[in-house]
Amino acid sequence: MRLPTPARRTLLAAAIAVAAPVVGFLLIRPAIERAARTRFEREARALGLSATIGAVRLTPWLSFELGDVVVENPGRVRVLSRSVVVGPHLSPLGLVGRAAHVATTRVLADLPGGVRLDLAPADWVVESRWRNRRIALLSRGEALEITVARDSGALRVEARAAAARLSQRLRVLLHGCPVASLGTVDGGAQVERSATGDWQRTLKAVFRLSGIPDGHAHRFRDTFAVELLQEHVPMDRVSVLLGHSSIKVTEKHYSPWVRARQEQLEADVRRAWEAIPLLSGQTKGTPEVHEKAERVN
Repeated sequence: MRLPTPARRTLLAAAIAVAAPVVGFLLIRPAIERAARTRFEREARALGLSATIGAVRLTPWLSFELGDVVVENPGRVRVLSRSVVVGPHLSPLGLVGRAAHVATTRVLADLPGGVRLDLAPADWVVESRWRNRRIALLSRGEALEITVARDSGALRVEARAAAARLSQRLRVLLHGCPVASLGTVDGGAQVERSATGDWQRTLKAVFRLSGIPDGHAHRFRDTFAVELLQEHVPMDRVSVLLGHSSIKVTEKHYSPWVRARQEQLEADVRRAWEAIPLLSGQTKGTPEVHEKAERVN
């Protein structure tokens, strides 16, 4: 029995309406996955990290499944996660910023000194708004929240915990051996970093590797000033380049390095030595007297 023409048209329209989103999703999914990979790697670089993602998959319910994710800061920390699922999340902050639900599976973080952190599977909410980023644990009966804020080049990290069962969520290993249980944590902490502090720590490490344990950034400033003075640059110009409030400050610290002053002092010493007969070779008295003096000395 054949269906009437209007019925066939209705069924065809329904089939197209159902198939069109599926076909469209399959066609644009590769482009969306590539864009998502680029976005995740760019977000990591913005935090001073490098990210490597093994696989990116967009699911039909609009969440991203990331496999074998490696995020590291060379020489400091390396984080490996077997699986990360990122999906949309509704929150008040998400209305004016961005919010996502993140589920992690088997997260390992390697720190300097042979320390490894093993994080149990957990669900998190990540909210971003302008320069602030908030990461909070999604769990009943406990709270663990980390806020990262960047302001005028300074990075501020705040952590807050309330009845957080870290002993169940985090294992700390030292050279492969578990350390004492962390128990349940309540309280907060704050750490602030700046670009200046990062450079100072980097220079300190370079000085230490170079065998200069007491090295510091001010040595470059001292070398700069001394080299200028040795090239006959006037003291008042050096004072301006160093940013001193007065030339007296520059004279107090760097006057011994003025080339003209050094040459004048050396000339004065030479003239004084020439006035001494014994040093100038113009000796007086009889040879017998000098022979006795040489034998005594």
